Amino acid sequence: MSKVDLNVFEAINCILDDCLDRETILQELFSDDKYYLYSTDLSQFGYKLIHGDFGGEGEGEYCYAVIAFEGKFYKGEYSYYSYNGCDFDGLANSIKEVVPKEVTKTVYV
Repeated sequence: MSKVDLNVFEAINCILDDCLDRETILQELFSDDKYYLYSTDLSQFGYKLIHGDFGGEGEGEYCYAVIAFEGKFYKGEYSYYSYNGCDFDGLANSIKEVVPKEVTKTVYV
């Protein structure tokens, strides 16, 4: 996994009526709950929320999301706390470029 130049995500501002700050853009992209971008067509950026664990009551603190954006995959991590909801402090510093890798998993039932 490699560190990312976060300016790549600010291209979204070119299609919005109101500019969003970087932190807000990242929160919107890496969360399964959209507020500012709920009706924005991000297909021109190749955006897709691929996979994630978004937290919630009884689901633990650790949250992450993997997104596709402009032909690359990115993983970002944040936290969820029952008294505060999602806490995106540290999200920007956690974002890394990742690649898909197929693995075999054995489970015993």
